[in-house]
Amino acid sequence: MNQSNDIRSRPRYAGLGFWAGHNIAVGQQHRMSEEHLLVLCTCPDKEVAEAIATGLVEAGLAACVNRVPGITSVYKWQDKLEKDAEELLLIKTSAAAWDGLEAEIKRLHPYELPEIIAVPITAGSHEYLNWIRESTR
Repeated sequence: MNQSNDIRSRPRYAGLGFWAGHNIAVGQQHRMSEEHLLVLCTCPDKEVAEAIATGLVEAGLAACVNRVPGITSVYKWQDKLEKDAEELLLIKTSAAAWDGLEAEIKRLHPYELPEIIAVPITAGSHEYLNWIRESTR
């Protein structure tokens, strides 16, 4: 095996988790220190996912929402094992829009306890992150 192609031998960029050798240069990324968020939300079907995605973008609470169909969630609810087909929303927003976004998802979502998880975006394209900030309120 060629040692340079062995992923275990590649150094990591500190704190980013990207392997050297990928076409991602640290200098092309923009760090925003939790100013931007990726929010995960599962929906029971495409109609609910579409309504939430459209509502969030139209309200200026999200810059972009990707709908990922065909996922299966496995979880325990009220002491019963559940397996449900769902659609995942990947929501790009700003930290400033978080409170309104969370409230709007809860208002539109049919689940008693919807999954709403925010993950800080620690690095990304400067232009894209600026667009997220400018597109949300």
